[in-house]
Amino acid sequence: MGKYKFKLKELSSLGSGANQAGYQSNTSGENYAAPAFKYKIKKEKILKEEDFDVNQYIDDLNIPNPKLSNWVRERIEAFDTIERQLNELVPLLQQAKKDTTKQYSQDPSFSVIYGTDLAQEYLEDIIQLFKTQK
Repeated sequence: MGKYKFKLKELSSLGSGANQAGYQSNTSGENYAAPAFKYKIKKEKILKEEDFDVNQYIDDLNIPNPKLSNWVRERIEAFDTIERQLNELVPLLQQAKKDTTKQYSQDPSFSVIYGTDLAQEYLEDIIQLFKTQK
């Protein structure tokens, strides 16, 4: 994908057009034509992680309180920390799966090698935490 994404922006004064009537037939009552709508392609810059400068963002906010400015910076930087931790987790999961399959192939039993049930519950809670903030 390029540096920009494109969206259609409605220019017509009729609104969404879902409830707008077109030409109606005298016999059947069906709409045969809908009003014309005009659209313009709107170009938006895609924000890439490497393009985002937290310091510049904080400066652009013009927050007069230094404590608040620092707090906002920490909140934003926390996302990078979470992302790094998630990236660290993937190879650990892969290795744990290998260890588990090796253990069960040597000694099939009901023993739990890694607490995957607990991990799944934690991850579901984390996912829900971020979904509800939209």
